[in-house]
Amino acid sequence: MKLSLNTQKKCAEDFVTRTRLLVLIGKFLIDLRIKKNHLKNSSIFLSARKNRSKEFKLRESKKLNPYVFSIICIFLISKAVASESYSGYRLDDLLLLKDGKRDLTGKGRYDEIEPDKDENLTKTREEINTNEAGKNEFKEKESVGYKKQTTGFYGNGALIYRGLRQKGGVWGEKSDRSFSRGIFSPEVGWKYKGEQIYNKILISPYLQYEENVSGNKTITKGADGELLWIAGMESPNLRIGTEMGRGYQRLDRNGFMFVGFLNYGEFQIHLKKYGVSASMMGAQMQNTALYTERDRSESPQRISGGSIQILEKPWIQNFRIFYYLYKESRQDAVRGDLYRKEEPYRPYGAYQYYGFELSSSKFWGFRIDLDAIKVIGSREYGLDPFQSNDTTQTTKGSFIGSKIVWERPEAEYFLGGFYTSKDEELKIDRKSNGYSGIRTDPRGYGGKTSFLLMESLLIQEGNIFQEDGVVTRPNFENKGIKLLELGIKKNWDHKWTAQGMIVTTSSAIGRGWEGVLTGGYQSEHSYILMSLSYAYVDPQKEKKLFFEEWKVDEPKREYSRIYLSAGVHF
Repeated sequence: MKLSLNTQKKCAEDFVTRTRLLVLIGKFLIDLRIKKNHLKNSSIFLSARKNRSKEFKLRESKKLNPYVFSIICIFLISKAVASESYSGYRLDDLLLLKDGKRDLTGKGRYDEIEPDKDENLTKTREEINTNEAGKNEFKEKESVGYKKQTTGFYGNGALIYRGLRQKGGVWGEKSDRSFSRGIFSPEVGWKYKGEQIYNKILISPYLQYEENVSGNKTITKGADGELLWIAGMESPNLRIGTEMGRGYQRLDRNGFMFVGFLNYGEFQIHLKKYGVSASMMGAQMQNTALYTERDRSESPQRISGGSIQILEKPWIQNFRIFYYLYKESRQDAVRGDLYRKEEPYRPYGAYQYYGFELSSSKFWGFRIDLDAIKVIGSREYGLDPFQSNDTTQTTKGSFIGSKIVWERPEAEYFLGGFYTSKDEELKIDRKSNGYSGIRTDPRGYGGKTSFLLMESLLIQEGNIFQEDGVVTRPNFENKGIKLLELGIKKNWDHKWTAQGMIVTTSSAIGRGWEGVLTGGYQSEHSYILMSLSYAYVDPQKEKKLFFEEWKVDEPKREYSRIYLSAGVHF
């Protein structure tokens, strides 16, 4: 029997429909059987895991004694140094829109090895999870990550521009200055993360071009970079890791002690059950911002010390105590000849930096930050044992700061300030009791957006914080500074930020008042930040006219400062 064309098409369509239905039914039955077996295996696995966890807890409680743990912590403080290396240093200007601080957790580059984990995304998630239940849920999701396995090569990079324009004051201060800086820094590497072992090797050149105008125009082309090996092991309750090579380090969260490139080796330990981490490091550094600008005839300085962090407790977001020993090498003067270059005598010294950093959890919308740094040491200026009578310069300086933040739905309000000790008698005694960091890059308390904080003037009383790109040995011969700030900050869509604050200071340049406006935009792969500041300063000094008896008050001064930073990261 011969069927028509339409009839044949209809039969074919019916056959296809029946076939699809049979396939779907079969697939559903297979999936149902697999799910039953999976649930059965899961229940067996969970019951076995509970028994194992109970055994582990009993075994652990017998082995780990609280007194032994305390002794270990004290030993770490007295014998080791801790700092924090991180690849996000290229975007440190964004800290000016985020309280100006970067809390140090003692984890180093470990977090960057986690698969599909972005540092800024993690921070945003932690900020969104304000209640404790949300935080615990996020931690549980994150803790499973140690079982993930990933390996392979990766690459990223950043292109940054930073510019500054400053005017005002009087001629002798040389306050008129400007600089423009371009930075290109790619990073390539290989990483592996298994169930318990992780490894990472990275190479990151840091290329910089700068034009600086301060009376005369100078052009600087410099380079530095990172070459690091990172390795370690991790279990559900413990992580041990190490970092070796040259990298970018931060020793304090505000940038008032040390920020820069170092040759270092670091050991890290994280006791997850107790929420405690510690790291130990030995390092050496050149007395220049970039490696290519170093003085080859000068011996490097060394840093060693110790730190312990307590992370995310009910009342504490982060608590860190630290100890550092900074040592300068002795170098005798060398006469020049046909084969050797003449070298001056370089004084040498040793200084201890120790203190704490505290960030509280948020209560009723309030949170508090506390900072304290004490520096004790001496520097020897004597040429030899026979010419070293009363040539030692001793130092006892301190830095104390605090900040309280009130978070509201409409905006964020903050009040903060800090105090640094001063040297009572400049250059006429054997004591230098002002505070000075090893290599500073201020971000907290207004950072480089504030003229009154930076005091980038040519003053005899000594600068406390070095200007961007300027590196010298710590200068404790300064008059200190007292700073108080009051401000408001507003965010839109986690991208736009506007901040305004009023700053008042009392320092070597006199009594000053300043208004600072800062705004910025941040997307996934780019950002732009701009700040405007206007400062009014009363020197509170007198100057003589022709004779010592004729004196008049120095005129009041005005300063303006514009800072611009923009970048693309990919």
